[in-house]
Amino acid sequence: MAGYIRNDTTNNIADGNIINASDLDGEFDAIASAFTTSGHVHDGTAQNGGAVTKVGPSQDLVISASQILPKTTNTLDIGSTALRIKDVYIADDKKIYFGNDNDVYITYDESTDDALKLQGSPVAVVAGSGETAELHIYADAGEDNADKWKIKVADGGGLTVTSKISGSDVAHLTWTPHATVASSTFAVAGGLTVAGSTTLAATSFGDADITNVGNIALDSLTADGSTITITGNTTFADGAYDFDVASHDTSNGLKLGGTLVSATAAELNLLDGVTATTAELNYLDVTTLGTSEASKVVTVDSSGDLIIPDSDKYKFGTGSDMQLYHDGTNSYITNAEGALKLATESSGIAITIGHTTSETTVADNLNVTGNAIVTGNLTINGTTTTVDSTNTAVKDNLMHLNTGVGSGSNGNDIGILMERGSTGNDAIFIWDESADKFSMGTSTSGATDTGNLNLTVGTLVANVEGTLATSGDCSMGVLTATELDISGNADIAGTLEADVITVNGTALATVITNTSPTMPAGVIVPYAGTSAPTGWVLCYGQSVTQGSSSSTYYALHAAIGTTYGSGSGGAGDFSIPDLRGRVVAGQDDMGGSSANILTSQSGGASINGDTLGAVGGKEDHTILITEMAEHSHLPPTTALQNNEDIDGLSGAGTGTNSSRDAGPMVNEDGSAVTGGGAHNNVQPTIILNYIIKT
Repeated sequence: MAGYIRNDTTNNIADGNIINASDLDGEFDAIASAFTTSGHVHDGTAQNGGAVTKVGPSQDLVISASQILPKTTNTLDIGSTALRIKDVYIADDKKIYFGNDNDVYITYDESTDDALKLQGSPVAVVAGSGETAELHIYADAGEDNADKWKIKVADGGGLTVTSKISGSDVAHLTWTPHATVASSTFAVAGGLTVAGSTTLAATSFGDADITNVGNIALDSLTADGSTITITGNTTFADGAYDFDVASHDTSNGLKLGGTLVSATAAELNLLDGVTATTAELNYLDVTTLGTSEASKVVTVDSSGDLIIPDSDKYKFGTGSDMQLYHDGTNSYITNAEGALKLATESSGIAITIGHTTSETTVADNLNVTGNAIVTGNLTINGTTTTVDSTNTAVKDNLMHLNTGVGSGSNGNDIGILMERGSTGNDAIFIWDESADKFSMGTSTSGATDTGNLNLTVGTLVANVEGTLATSGDCSMGVLTATELDISGNADIAGTLEADVITVNGTALATVITNTSPTMPAGVIVPYAGTSAPTGWVLCYGQSVTQGSSSSTYYALHAAIGTTYGSGSGGAGDFSIPDLRGRVVAGQDDMGGSSANILTSQSGGASINGDTLGAVGGKEDHTILITEMAEHSHLPPTTALQNNEDIDGLSGAGTGTNSSRDAGPMVNEDGSAVTGGGAHNNVQPTIILNYIIKT
């Protein structure tokens, strides 16, 4: 396992530096990796932390290279009444000590006696009040009859030694104490074997056996039944004596191992002169029927079974390459050379491994060249499962991913990753845990990656039936739907094609017809508002740009071009008509022929009515003499009556009214009569904004 390795190798995370989010992301990812599946071992090596030598909320357990100790004596338990330790393993010749003086211990003395020893004096087996104290001794784990013995001391002093016979405890030795020692009894169930010399008075053993490992001298031996059984060697010290079986025939006589010898003495004498050695004759000396023994013939027992003791092996081949045996715990078929084949030489032969409730373990690689059919549940543990086939067919109705999270919190994206090779990044469809939504696209993440996977959003091409709901923006190229119900705002930058569009249940065509006519780009109307509505702009000669076909002024530029100016002079710039302080007149040659109504004006600020976009006219005007209508002026009446000469008049009057034309009008003192100022040229007017449709 790898520990934490610093990610910022360039030391960008330092005082005075600008630290980017990517610097911290890399460092946090490295720290997170050290505490996740890769972990760190605290073995003192680089990036793995120092060794942990103290454990517990108060460092109650102290661990060194050779000892595990409590911090304070007599404070820690191993296990409890509710939570127990499973197994404890003690090495050969090591001890478990008891007491403050360490004078009582249990050890397995492997080097000397190969035995479990309980050291201490005295050693007591104590039972509760009114209960029987028992010491159990097992051979071969006590699984077979006679392998389990018990020594019992009952409440009252009776001592019993029992053995397991036919599944039940049977008393073999019973010692019953008595206040009078001579009245105490010692009962032995079965035979009694005595090592050494024993002197007995006249004794009746009933039907019990007498077993002796030494010499026994008898004056006479009489069977109270029909059989005297001698177990062990019987030697006739003087060759002058015979062992005579008085009656020997096919019904009774000499038996060996309980089996009647059917051969006659003459037939047995045929062995006289045989040159076989004792070892060769001992090949037939099988002591346990049905059990293989060294240097003996192989026999079977009465059930026809051949019994092979633990760790004895069947060996096959010149080099004993194949072996078959049981070591007392497990059974083995081992093969050291070539392939081990099980029923593979004939087609169609089935092999059954295991039982319906057993577990079969394959400790190495499993290679199946044919079909593999699993009728039960298939559980695969590991990091990555690889399926290398052309197509995978799954009959299951439901695939449940990420079941290992259980009831815990999930921090991983979940989904399907599809390999694309050199075509491009792999395709991916996931539940994005951090975004809490489904995502699809392409990714550079691999099958072993976890957490927040790399994803570039892709394009979904699909026929969607039913309701398509989104809580945010939904961007798509072409949407084909039998019915589209939009409950909020819809911003469509391109073309919307639909058979029927309704607004609050009314067809959109009807709504447009009933509410407003179609306004083409370039329409100018008076507008009483202060700012232009959507789709319109004020007309004050400002510069705008044509842009692309989807831009705001593209259609307006197509309608008016640069008729009203080229704007700021950039590519695609043009001017909005400037109607500030102006009234609008129809183009004089509208329709192709001039009406000659607004084509030539005198007095300056003229306007050519045949030119679209031409401007002219003035707010006020000073009348010139040439602009005045032709007229006559009469002299003052008094002058005419007195026949006086009047300056400026040609031909003075004679005292009577004159109808002669007069020159410029003058005051009586001879000064010219004139106003000299401009007159207002504005008709009755109301001021409104003009707006143009874009």
